[in-house]
Amino acid sequence: MAVKSFLFATFYLFISPFQVQAFFRINCNIIQTGRVDPVINPGGVSSHVHTVAGASGKFFVSAILSSQDLALGLTWDEQKSLEQLIISFIAFGVSSNYDSLSASSCTSCEVQKDKSAYWTPLLYYQHKDGSFEPVTHGGMVVYYLGRGDNTANFSPFPKGLQMLSGDNGVRSYDSGTLTAAKGGRPVADRVSFACLDKSGPFPEKPYMWRTQCSNGLRAQIHFQSCWDGVNLYKSDQSHVAYLSQIDNGVCPSTHPVLLPHLFYEVLYGVANIKQDGGQFVFSNGDTTGYGFHGDFQNGWDPTILSAAANPQSGCLFTTDQRNGTFQGDVNSCPILHASDSSYSGWNCPERPAIVNEPVSGPLRQLPGCNPISSGPGRAPAPPANCPIPSLNNVPPEGGPAPTTPSQGTQRVGAWTYAGCAQENSGGRALSQASTSNANTMTIESCTSFCAGKNLPLAGLEYGRECYCGSALKAPAKILDGKACDAMQYMNCAGNKTEICGAPSLLTVWKNGAGGMGVMATNETEAGG
Repeated sequence: MAVKSFLFATFYLFISPFQVQAFFRINCNIIQTGRVDPVINPGGVSSHVHTVAGASGKFFVSAILSSQDLALGLTWDEQKSLEQLIISFIAFGVSSNYDSLSASSCTSCEVQKDKSAYWTPLLYYQHKDGSFEPVTHGGMVVYYLGRGDNTANFSPFPKGLQMLSGDNGVRSYDSGTLTAAKGGRPVADRVSFACLDKSGPFPEKPYMWRTQCSNGLRAQIHFQSCWDGVNLYKSDQSHVAYLSQIDNGVCPSTHPVLLPHLFYEVLYGVANIKQDGGQFVFSNGDTTGYGFHGDFQNGWDPTILSAAANPQSGCLFTTDQRNGTFQGDVNSCPILHASDSSYSGWNCPERPAIVNEPVSGPLRQLPGCNPISSGPGRAPAPPANCPIPSLNNVPPEGGPAPTTPSQGTQRVGAWTYAGCAQENSGGRALSQASTSNANTMTIESCTSFCAGKNLPLAGLEYGRECYCGSALKAPAKILDGKACDAMQYMNCAGNKTEICGAPSLLTVWKNGAGGMGVMATNETEAGG
């Protein structure tokens, strides 16, 4: 895929040669696990299992599945084929692209204006009896770093850019393939592993040299930061190139455009595995770690990423020599903080599997029939007769992203949204009745519960808890609208288009259209 380079000229930012490198990091939870890889295997099933973080995607064509007009005249097999085609557009899936990602209602990464997708292979442990058990991890940390000397020709990621870093097939260290720029470094140094152990620290190495790590084994990978300015993707990855020192340096003349430098960290819980003389192996059959790799599909709001990269923001580059970084905290970058969500894992949970096959243990073989390989030669190909699984009929997303209710005017039946209130440190603000449900809680179910208790106030908290009372117990009080609008909230467990408070923060609903004076009085403690 190519674009004319002049189309992106307006995105280039002039950055002072005296800029100081800065960075920000984004914490991401898992959104999908399975053999999906729309970069390398668009439209099909991937060769091995990945764990994916980022955008949930958007189900554009759900109406087609129930369209009698299209179904008329089709055989059963033709209808099933049509369904499989449609399923490929669901969520983060086998055919996701910039449009489907950027239209997502949520992302499992904390910055909600970043609808990109990030993925890496899943790590397994092969037990002595030959069975495979997945190694747990909670997602990844994605670093955006202001690296490289080509800052006068910097561009945020263009729409549609996607890339792969790493080589799935390598099983040994290649010291001969160097970065293209002058003074090159072995490209193999893009991958590294850090054993986090109480007896450490240990040096980082480009392979899994130590797996007895009490605090986890961290896999790490640097991405290409130099772009040819024309192609959004080429299957041989020649549209992008590494900096001369991979994590810093200069771009080759063939790739003059400097991009944000991506760096992934994935922390695997190897200490949670009962090791019995077996071995750790990635889903591609790699026991060495040399074949670790990462994929990226851009889904950023271009205005937000451009603003974060502006040196005046100090988030990615800065001209302030005294305070060159924000230490990576997105909350210290106002541009990113505006859409930051501390509850992205709850609000945008892992989606049902798209590929219809088991990927968690115990398994008798790796999904995709990937043979175990330890090098030094390249990995053998999986057998040609390995069964190809079907795609699941994953339900569409449940509507648009929630917004904060309008204080005093938004209604649910006879109930009016009163506003938000901080929970009391010494006791509940509403304590006369309570209920909770981690699967079905909604505003409607909570207000109905409180109405059944003949109590006029309903407060939702933690996305799944409901509290009722006749008044807020002092010192709790309803905050003003601006303060409530600035809060971060958790979606309701039973309806992700609604908000149900947050830790120590109630969203309060009042039965009837009366005034709020009742909220100034103290409530009598009672069980509920």
